[in-house]
Amino acid sequence: MVARERVTMAVVVVLAAVGGWFATVVAGEGLSADTGGTLLTAVIAITVLTSILAGIAAATSSHAGRVDERDHRIAARSQMVRGFFYLALCFGVLGLLLGEGQWAFVNGIFLAILAIETISGLIMLALYRLNA
Repeated sequence: MVARERVTMAVVVVLAAVGGWFATVVAGEGLSADTGGTLLTAVIAITVLTSILAGIAAATSSHAGRVDERDHRIAARSQMVRGFFYLALCFGVLGLLLGEGQWAFVNGIFLAILAIETISGLIMLALYRLNA
């Protein structure tokens, strides 16, 4: 197992564990509950646990510094799928907020989606020009 795969596995385990814990809190308190403190705890837990587990995974890998073409292809495919999920989930949340009349959030999320997609397109055009 290459280093990137081991680190990714560590990150996924942390995200699933902390995400599961946070989801149970939200399910218990309700979706519109003030979970500021719990959210901060989740972010800190993700940061600390990911640093520890990813560091251990990288340090114990026998192929620590090697990244090959296969790694790049896998990362590119993963990014593509992740991008579709981000957009789908953002538009889903946007629809929920629209139904609630939360216009500040609706406008903010919509502008954020537009900015992300515009910047992504500009980066892609620049990379084509640079022959990346």
